[in-house]
Formats: sequence, structure tokens, C-alpha cells
Amino acid sequence: MPDYSLQGLNISTEDFLGAFFSPHETVNVRVFDDRNDKIFSGCKYEKDQGLFTQIVELLREHNSRNRGVFFTVNHGGHTDKDITRINAQFLKKNSRRHYPIFPKNRVQSIR
Repeated sequence: MPDYSLQGLNISTEDFLGAFFSPHETVNVRVFDDRNDKIFSGCKYEKDQGLFTQIVELLREHNSRNRGVFFTVNHGGHTDKDITRINAQFLKKNSRRHYPIFPKNRVQSIR
């Protein structure tokens, strides 16, 4: 099994999103209340990947207010019926068992 680092990568937001979207393609972003305090009902944003830097500060402000910021990795929209291209699949791994297929790109979060 390949060795993976859990250290953060020093890459720009544009480079990261560029693995999934072309500059002219829309990136869909959802913002949720992480604390369930019912004060913030959530919102959605859409921005071309090549112009995404225009909303980064806005998303950071949401995050600083304990809101989760998530992008929809697959292309087409916010809902399943809107998806027109699969860019990635997710695998929840609850064991240390190794899998025989390794991805070209891997993004791992730690909780």
C-alpha cells in the first residue's frame, strides 16, 4: 500500500479545485451551521472554478462563525438529480484492511 502523508499540502484553492473542475466550470458550495443552534439556516454559492478566489474570504468568514463549508465534488449542481459528471467517489473505511485499487488523487480528512 502506498504511503500517504497526513500533513497539509501547500497548494492553492484553485490548484485543489482544478483536480475536479476546469476554470470555466461551476463549483457548487454549501454552508451549514455546525452547531445546530438554528440561528443560521444555511446557504449555497456557485462560482466558476477560475473565479473561485472571489468568494474565498466570504467562505472563511462563514467558517470562522462555526459553519461548515463544503463543495460538491461532482459536476452539475447541488442535488443528485443535477449531477452530470462524477469526479470522485467516497469510501468510508472502518477497518485497517487494505484495498487493491489505489486512487490517482486522494483527499483525506481527519475527525
